[in-house]
Amino acid sequence: MAIAVRPVATWRDRRAFMRLPWRIYAGDANWVPMTARLERDQLDTRRHPFWRHGRGVLLLAYRGDEPAGRITAHIDDNYIAHWSEQAGWFGFFECIDDKAVAAALLDAAGAWLRHEGIRVMRGPASPSAFGRFGVLTEGFDTPPVFMLSYNPPYYPALLEGCGLTAAKELLAHTRSTLPSAPTPAELYAIAARVRRNPRVTVRPLDRSRVDGESRQVAEIYNECWAHNWGFAPVTVAEMKAVVVSVARFVPDELTTLVCYDGAPVGMSVVVPDLNELFARLRGVRGVFNWLRAPWLVRRIEGCRAVIIGCKPRYRRLGIPALQYCLGETHVRRHFSRIEFSWVLDDNTLTNQLVSRFGAAVYKRYRVYERTLE
Repeated sequence: MAIAVRPVATWRDRRAFMRLPWRIYAGDANWVPMTARLERDQLDTRRHPFWRHGRGVLLLAYRGDEPAGRITAHIDDNYIAHWSEQAGWFGFFECIDDKAVAAALLDAAGAWLRHEGIRVMRGPASPSAFGRFGVLTEGFDTPPVFMLSYNPPYYPALLEGCGLTAAKELLAHTRSTLPSAPTPAELYAIAARVRRNPRVTVRPLDRSRVDGESRQVAEIYNECWAHNWGFAPVTVAEMKAVVVSVARFVPDELTTLVCYDGAPVGMSVVVPDLNELFARLRGVRGVFNWLRAPWLVRRIEGCRAVIIGCKPRYRRLGIPALQYCLGETHVRRHFSRIEFSWVLDDNTLTNQLVSRFGAAVYKRYRVYERTLE
């Protein structure tokens, strides 16, 4: 049967693009549908702040008259400027188990990127720095946590069969937060010493000053992660969108800033695993679900440490130990388990640190790449 890949151009195309995952994951109990609002917001080129420095295209593959796959191709000009590398990305990849359909999608995405001057295509990746990244390769027996990838087990073989190769491996660690869980005494000793330093203070994110706080958090994030693989500078507008979203669901004590002489130098963000909520709603659309969510958050048992970062020149003061220990204390009040994700597999320091808290790797993800001739 003939395969055709076409850009999303009409509202019917967009509806087919958004609804395709329900076909791919029919009967998969571990799949948690991204809410229509989250997905729609990320792809809204008129409103989402990423698209002020990015551009892209949405593509649908048809086998006969039926949608059989989807993909996006996008370019982040901030990434290119930061790394001086003509790299682009594909994302929102969903496909039936058919190599011909996958090849058609990837070829179409690559052709669009090549036309824009891109020399290497990587993915899957969301346009947003805090979106889904990579293909799940291990850990299919449990649902994903909030904003982490999930896919059928055949995706890695499908991508590799189309000529893509591994670019980077990502890890997700998990552990219990129950009283029986291990607590490294030496880190708590360091944290206690840092806490006694009068120049070091800790405060929650000030939700009444969203613009100013977003600027501070963006500065910390961009300095902390500037040398990490895959990093792209985040604008204040992008960070503001994250801060506003997080403020709806996250208790104050789980969004903390560590300050030195009053200036923020480190930040920690732990979010409830909203996928527990979304799994119950099963992707039901409508803003009323978001309005109900704060009343349901208290029922959520798991959480995800999304960001724990300290500006490099302040790390020697022991601030990272303080961040981990404060986070541990606060998390225990609300949740029974925590996931640290994602972490680059070659980030030895962070992987060792979370393992000292008793966390173990339980899911692995992979980002793929292809050179565009």
